[in-house]
Amino acid sequence: MASKTTAWVFGVIFILAAVLGFVGTSLVGTTGYFAANAALNVVNLIMGLALIIAAMTAEVPSIGTTLRTIGAIAVVLGLLGLIVGSSGMILGFLLANMADVALYLIAGIVMLLVPGIAHETRSEFREHEHRTA
Repeated sequence: MASKTTAWVFGVIFILAAVLGFVGTSLVGTTGYFAANAALNVVNLIMGLALIIAAMTAEVPSIGTTLRTIGAIAVVLGLLGLIVGSSGMILGFLLANMADVALYLIAGIVMLLVPGIAHETRSEFREHEHRTA
């Protein structure tokens, strides 16, 4: 359940960031608190849709795989953002600032960790059920 909820939460966050970025607001946009251009908005939209689709249709192991994949992508984007620093262009075409970098690193790390934590929790619960039965 934790993996599914995490996929929903980050899916909505990434889709919302993409939509706000396409509209261009003071929160998300080329001059927003979270800097984003059309290319980064597309990346956010794809990641968000992948997470929502996994949460809606997949079994828990597949959701975990999707979380780990999108989490790894987010961490890579965050690390690349740290490397480029104030120039703000990840891979030369994705506009990002330090707020974006922080969001990608935090979201990525959470998405990488949740499937393992959720699996351990389910295993411990099953062990406890067998001992008390």
